[in-house]
Amino acid sequence: MTNEQKIKIVYWVSTIPVLLLFAMSAVMSFSSSAAVSIATMGYPVYFIKLLGIAKGLGVIAILANRFPRIKEWAYAGFTFDVIFAAASILAINGSPMDTIFPLVVLVFLAVSYFSWHRLEKI
Repeated sequence: MTNEQKIKIVYWVSTIPVLLLFAMSAVMSFSSSAAVSIATMGYPVYFIKLLGIAKGLGVIAILANRFPRIKEWAYAGFTFDVIFAAASILAINGSPMDTIFPLVVLVFLAVSYFSWHRLEKI
């Protein structure tokens, strides 16, 4: 197996779960339970719908792989989303254990991002 093939495997193994998670999150952003959840955190309800649209567009940008700069922005947006989600969870619940899932997502996101850049150089 070549180095490029290994990097492609790492890229897709890290990218698919992240994109599935963000795609599901984008769809769920339009549910009433998401509106209640975001309101309890103190954010305006319209914010969750805007996040849902942005997440959906980010998933498309990463999958399309046609515009590298837009893909960079999608990765940046997902990174901010996960970091701010962890911070919001910590501020509301006060338990560092509740932030483990967003931090694991952040690791997968970082692996996806850096393996994509490695593939771009090959």
